[in-house]
Amino acid sequence: MTSSQLQSLEARLTALHETHKTTLQLITRLANLKFQPGSLSLSNDGENVQTELTSEIHEGLKKEDEELEILKQEVQDVTTLDHGATARRDTQKGKEQARLAVQLARLGEDFKNARARFRSAQVQSKRNAQLARIQERDLLFNNKSDGQSEEAPFLRRARDRPKGQDEAVAASGDVTAALRRTQQLLLTEVQRSHFAQEIFDQSSEAIKNLSETYNDLDSLLSSSKTLVSTLVKSTKSDTWYLETSVYILLATISWLLFRRVFWYPFWLLVWLIIRPAYRMVFGIFSIIGIGGASKSVAISSSLAGLPLENSIVATPSVIMPGQEKVVSQNANQETGEHPVSDEIAAMADKSQEQGKEKVVRGDGTTLEHFDKPRNPKKRMFEYKAGEEAEKEKAAQKEKDEL
Repeated sequence: MTSSQLQSLEARLTALHETHKTTLQLITRLANLKFQPGSLSLSNDGENVQTELTSEIHEGLKKEDEELEILKQEVQDVTTLDHGATARRDTQKGKEQARLAVQLARLGEDFKNARARFRSAQVQSKRNAQLARIQERDLLFNNKSDGQSEEAPFLRRARDRPKGQDEAVAASGDVTAALRRTQQLLLTEVQRSHFAQEIFDQSSEAIKNLSETYNDLDSLLSSSKTLVSTLVKSTKSDTWYLETSVYILLATISWLLFRRVFWYPFWLLVWLIIRPAYRMVFGIFSIIGIGGASKSVAISSSLAGLPLENSIVATPSVIMPGQEKVVSQNANQETGEHPVSDEIAAMADKSQEQGKEKVVRGDGTTLEHFDKPRNPKKRMFEYKAGEEAEKEKAAQKEKDEL
């Protein structure tokens, strides 16, 4: 807060204080207001000094309250900004701000007291006005008024009249007084009815505004319900998208971590350990396969000595380039020859010749022949022979005929 702002606030506060003093003087004048009999109308209609003072004091207090609220807000805003910066209370500027705050608080208390005094002054003024009206009625209808009263000449004339006329005048005076009282009561009731009508109109207007407010509230609630349902659906879809994105992100991070961190150790493990082990195992199985070739030849020769009924039935019908068509097995059975046994024997001789030769693998390793027993875990498939083979052949032939 700059010094110019402080001076401006102080000037406005001083002006508000002076205005409040003037309002207090008006309140004191209203409280001490005296009414002379006859200065007020009996019907309580029209404007007078009391109503003018009351309206003036009310407007003054209203304006003062508004100005005080504005000053409080400005001082609070400026104090908050200065406190957020580097202002301290022990500096000159901080002291001035504190003094302004104290003056505002004191002025607010003065306004509260002024409103209380204003209410008391209104009550006292109403009492004084009512007392003046009562005195006026007493002067109008009291037969024992003093010589300074305006009705004294009429009373003296009334005493000079005859007795019968006095009775008639007294009766007419009573009737007139009764009519005036009735008129006053009627005026009071009319004022009450006007007041009730105003209250009824205000209540009707308030009810109408309240109905419009409730209608607006219903529409607002329906719109809020629609908005909430839309938000719930959006939240569910957004949650699903977020979960899916998180899973994809985790998978991507895992792949990047594996590719950047664990890929080289894994490849090194495969290249240095698993690959040599695989080559060693493959070499061992290759050697074992070559060593068991002689045993397979023996098995083939034993199969060649079996009768044709117990041998495997084969009907090759494929013509390879440079070869002749193989004669069917049925024709061989008719001629009594055994071409299958001859083929098995030829295959055994060929395998023996290959076993004697050195086998060179693709990587340059030479496989040597070892006279070791065949792997006992290796099993040979046994085929059905004899009658079972014939039955299967007959069943297959029937299926083909069908």
